[in-house]
Amino acid sequence: MKKTLLMASVACACAFAANAAYDSWFTGIGASASATNAMGASGGTWVFNVTNGEASVNASHKLEFDLDDGETIVFNADQAAAPDTNTITRVAVTGVFTPVKVSDLPSDLEMTTRGAQVGFVVGNDNETYNYYAWVGVTAAQADGKSWFSIGSAIDSANIGQETSLVVDFDYSQRTDTAKNYVTFSLVSGSPATTNVLSGGNHVEMTSTAGSRPNNYVAGMTCYGSGTLAAADGAVEIGVATVDNVKYASLADAAAATATATDKTITVVRTTTDSATLPNGVAIYDPDQKASGATITVAANTTVTIKPTAGEIRNGTSGACSVPLNFTGAGTVAVDLTGAPGKEIAGSVNVESSTATFTLQTAKTVLAGVTPSGGKPLTSINSDATKAGSLRSLLTTYATDAYTNAYESVAAAETAIVNALDSVPAEKNGLKLWQDYALGITPEASVKPVTVAADADASYITLEIPDLKGKTASGDYTITYTPAGSTPASIKVPATASGTTEVKVTFTPAE
Repeated sequence: MKKTLLMASVACACAFAANAAYDSWFTGIGASASATNAMGASGGTWVFNVTNGEASVNASHKLEFDLDDGETIVFNADQAAAPDTNTITRVAVTGVFTPVKVSDLPSDLEMTTRGAQVGFVVGNDNETYNYYAWVGVTAAQADGKSWFSIGSAIDSANIGQETSLVVDFDYSQRTDTAKNYVTFSLVSGSPATTNVLSGGNHVEMTSTAGSRPNNYVAGMTCYGSGTLAAADGAVEIGVATVDNVKYASLADAAAATATATDKTITVVRTTTDSATLPNGVAIYDPDQKASGATITVAANTTVTIKPTAGEIRNGTSGACSVPLNFTGAGTVAVDLTGAPGKEIAGSVNVESSTATFTLQTAKTVLAGVTPSGGKPLTSINSDATKAGSLRSLLTTYATDAYTNAYESVAAAETAIVNALDSVPAEKNGLKLWQDYALGITPEASVKPVTVAADADASYITLEIPDLKGKTASGDYTITYTPAGSTPASIKVPATASGTTEVKVTFTPAE
């Protein structure tokens, strides 16, 4: 088998493939390569298992070899240097592929023993030349050889000419989460054009080395005779994931949500992509890597931000921001799973490349609390700045209970109930919920005073000035004693002896 070049467990990335989604992994032959012990390689190392055969680097910095049976030249890729995993490893080898007789191709057992993921060769079948590939045991072959032809016959005049081969190892799981695939292509001309072999299809790797969980390329092994001018490697960079599968762009990830179980796009690398997100999709950018991207939310579409704990202040009320650049007439919502008992005051503002919003204690929490008066405070004004609103009262006199983060909705309700049942220090002595029911603040005095011009000799007329004209919340029926009294007119009989109590009674309204 003197005239064979095979690639077993190959990983090479096309040095001439101008695709921003790929980052270089390794260079097998450096521009200054001068000898087998001075290959100028990066991201991996060469091992020359050559005793009787020949291997050398010529004046054009190309590796020439003519090996005996059993001899190999191996490039071992440094796995730690790979820029990403579970995406596409792009393989490109430029060289002269010396033909081998199809009848002499190695068996499935030989390829498996060599640990091959794929193999590639120029095959000679009775002077008809073609490219052949091996990806594992593809069928029950009578001769135990699963090699198959890829592409049209090669003109014999082109045999011995330098060829640029690209092999894409697809470990992305995008087609099938249980399988890996490979595509073979030839690159030629200037500007370079790509001719995808095997009918333009990617084929499943069925070799043990190529199947999951072996989701990496180990390196390249050469047998027989040939010349290598380049052997470089690059890996597609995953920008975002959907259902734990990586995609090279936000647009690709957005398209994948159509069939995803979890329609959340998680950004994993810095990107300046432009993408239109479909209705019902969520975006999670934990490290703020998509701040330079443009995300379109079309009309009649709702996209949800899944913020980090820091972006929602760990659930504490206040102004929040997420550096995502949204455009379009659709709606941007926020997932507040990490902020129990909170809601967004108003709406999400998506101007200036940032989504901003304000967290506040949810109206459902306020409506669910029942202070010691026995009646939920259902008349809730959502405007915290409006005097007399429950939110305003809590903001001023129970700040911590009202704005702090809660472990749960139940914890939020308990904190608010305790705050409403408290008596603010050095104030009027009423519980906070009583002040709210009366329509006053704790600074308001509830002490009766005599009316300056009391013309009724039968009574001593008192009044509570700070309660006069105030609008009660409506949650309670409020009465005063002596019977029939109002804040503006509390009549105590002049003949009464001892002390007469003036009481304010709160009765839950129906």
